[in-house]
Amino acid sequence: MPTRARKPCTVAGCPALTERGGRCEAHRDARYPCRVSQCPAFSERWGLCSRHLAASRAERDGGRPSAARRGYGAQWRGVRRAYLRLNPSCAECAEPATEVDHVTPRRLGGTDDPGNLQPLCRAHHSAKTNRERARGPGGRSSARSRRPGAVGISPGGGGRPGGAGAADTPSK
Repeated sequence: MPTRARKPCTVAGCPALTERGGRCEAHRDARYPCRVSQCPAFSERWGLCSRHLAASRAERDGGRPSAARRGYGAQWRGVRRAYLRLNPSCAECAEPATEVDHVTPRRLGGTDDPGNLQPLCRAHHSAKTNRERARGPGGRSSARSRRPGAVGISPGGGGRPGGAGAADTPSK
């Protein structure tokens, strides 16, 4: 029975061949010094010790928590999948929806309730997200959905259905 072709060791500059790929016998248990100067720790794989690797990832992500820590784990993926199945078209342009948007963002108290969700294509979701980021961290979100039949606040503002002075105006 023919054997598989041997593969080169994954350590740079090593001429040895391995049966399955990866490191050769000489390098299998080797530890490498961290690339950060003056760091006494060792790395196993990426050239950075675990502390510097974590710091590098945090810097790259701007310190932003993972999607799961922000509440977008397995449960959200199930809600999103079901919502897109029921609402396949973008609320803005009727193109196929690829994103589920929170009308009131979760960070501002929005929930995963279907009345707070709207289907959007990637272009419209990106545009809405950019508008919200431009307003700043505490800015008011777009509280109105363009989706017919959605629960929302009327364009008059004021935080109540009916506009700013709805509660002050006597009914006739």
